[in-house]
Amino acid sequence: MSNLKQSGRRAMLIVTLAVATSGAYADNWGGEDKAKHIAVGAVVGLAGMGIQKADDPDRFRNSLWAGAALGALKELRDEACKCGDPSVKDFLATTLGAAIGASAGLLIFPEKNGVSVQMHKAF
Repeated sequence: MSNLKQSGRRAMLIVTLAVATSGAYADNWGGEDKAKHIAVGAVVGLAGMGIQKADDPDRFRNSLWAGAALGALKELRDEACKCGDPSVKDFLATTLGAAIGASAGLLIFPEKNGVSVQMHKAF
């Protein structure tokens, strides 16, 4: 699939999320839940940078999209099960956190090959 098609599909997901949650409750930017969304997004962005190889030119973008996808899924879940209030602001806060975490990852993991996770079976 071409990069243009992938970018178009991602943009459609974002627009769909925005439209689906446009009638959401009055949500302010200065709430405690925004700090939680930013924090979770930052953890996802940083973890994404840590587990990818340093020479991967797409690792920042991949980490950012991982955080955005998590935010989108959470808001879509809130809408689908009516177990929360979906909010574009919450989605954007999660995505902002992913950008912050991925940026920190550039500083923390600049030259390394990422984190290798290995399972060791010992009996």
